[in-house]
Amino acid sequence: MSYLENLLMLRKKVSNYTKESTKWLLTKVRNNDKKFTKVTPNDFKIGSFYFMSYDLKAINKSSKMEQLVPFLLVDYNANIDSKVFWIMNLNFVPLNIKEAFFVNFLNNFKNTLDNNSKVKSVSEESALPTIKYDILWDELLKYGIDYSIREIRLELIQNLYSVSTDDLHFLTTVNTQTLTGVDEKKLTEIWITKLKKESLEERIDEKKVRADYDKIVKELQTTFKFLDNKLKGL
Repeated sequence: MSYLENLLMLRKKVSNYTKESTKWLLTKVRNNDKKFTKVTPNDFKIGSFYFMSYDLKAINKSSKMEQLVPFLLVDYNANIDSKVFWIMNLNFVPLNIKEAFFVNFLNNFKNTLDNNSKVKSVSEESALPTIKYDILWDELLKYGIDYSIREIRLELIQNLYSVSTDDLHFLTTVNTQTLTGVDEKKLTEIWITKLKKESLEERIDEKKVRADYDKIVKELQTTFKFLDNKLKGL
């Protein structure tokens, strides 16, 4: 099934589906399998999804938003620093915006996701093609969440797990408050603050982002209703 179909099934299964997703994540960390595997940064593939624990003390940071992190690996530039990578940190994005983003974004990679669902292990899966910093930044900008791109240093990664694209409906709906202590209300406040205060010329105007988001949410609700009817027999 597609990401959207899996997400709908998860929503139908339990009312508090973020709790279910968090339980799934913590269980997988304790008991890895072929679709959720402990790896090292040497196994990194741009365009793949991961979960990591990160050493904040080494860089005198205290934000738990960057300590236990589900993420998409975005890019690196060995000419600048071979030990620095850029990621899309899923902790920074409010749940509804995150769902809306990935429902639309992953439509660009249907063939890759379909092929990945046919293999037995995450190590055999293909990464999402054409993922680069500037391309993803432009996509995130449409939702006003470009600030979710963060820099990480390889030597500060404590534990790292490769996550199958089959399980993105879980990874993208993990309860951020459980991982970080930051609730959805605060995440939404951060999003709104970024829209209002950022002064980058490239940043889309706040009203346009909100209007686009409202449109996306309405389309999402229509899609969920359609799939709900389609999947009633499952």
